[in-house]
Amino acid sequence: MKHIDIGIMAFSNINDIERNSPKNIFVYNCGYYIIHKKATDLTEINNTAGYLLVYLHKGTMQVLTDGDYRQLKEGNVLIFHPNELRRIIYDANEENARYFVYFQGPDVERFLKQLSLFDRLIYKTGSIPSVIDNFKAIIDDYKANDFDHDVNRLCNLFAILKTVSEASQGDSSAKKTKTTSEIDGVIEIMKSSYYKNYDLKYYADKCNVSVPTFIRHFKSQTGVSPIKFLNDIKIDVAKSFLSNTNLSVSEISFNVGMQNPLYFCNFFKKNTGLNPSAYRERNSISDS
Repeated sequence: MKHIDIGIMAFSNINDIERNSPKNIFVYNCGYYIIHKKATDLTEINNTAGYLLVYLHKGTMQVLTDGDYRQLKEGNVLIFHPNELRRIIYDANEENARYFVYFQGPDVERFLKQLSLFDRLIYKTGSIPSVIDNFKAIIDDYKANDFDHDVNRLCNLFAILKTVSEASQGDSSAKKTKTTSEIDGVIEIMKSSYYKNYDLKYYADKCNVSVPTFIRHFKSQTGVSPIKFLNDIKIDVAKSFLSNTNLSVSEISFNVGMQNPLYFCNFFKKNTGLNPSAYRERNSISDS
């Protein structure tokens, strides 16, 4: 027989709270959900106007991110932004414990950015028992005080966020270093194999991420999309061939991986403002 512990102190109308509250940050829902034996497979959390932090204390969960579900183990924190799609699947065949807090206010974004907790959904923290005490303190405070007497709730919210920030910093740095190295590897492949016309999935697989995640990481590191980066390589190679060799336009087209010379001419003109022949005439090295 399953046994479930639920502790939720919730306000039903966040719009009224926001409208009537002068506070820059406030907590409006906090609780826990502990499954001791088999329970439901699927939990879908609807979009809300507030931020949501979920701490997985025990068990596993699958989280929808970048269009795919990612499997997470205990010791992970999720921070959802307002109106962000929220879908989590829990395994019905295992014990599961998670704690959560909803919060809102005009200063939340600035505060999260200062703690480096704004740009990602998932933060790997490991076991942090102290935050469980903070969650429980918020719930107990709701039982003892009304909404306006929230100093203790805010102190515990700040403590949770600060602990999550500190616990995830090492993991964040390691991930950043690993991601940077993987993108550097992809760039080397692009420079040496630009003519092979690999699709984006090929490069994403090299980084062990989905295509949308690869595009985001690549653009963050280089400032341009993978397609733009690869096209720039092709243009630079074509320019070199036109300026320094006697290869025909068709031969250059094949050398940069374009089987249709007419397409190559249009592509080159779109990116340089000149067709290949005009560029060669203007930029070729004189024999004299």
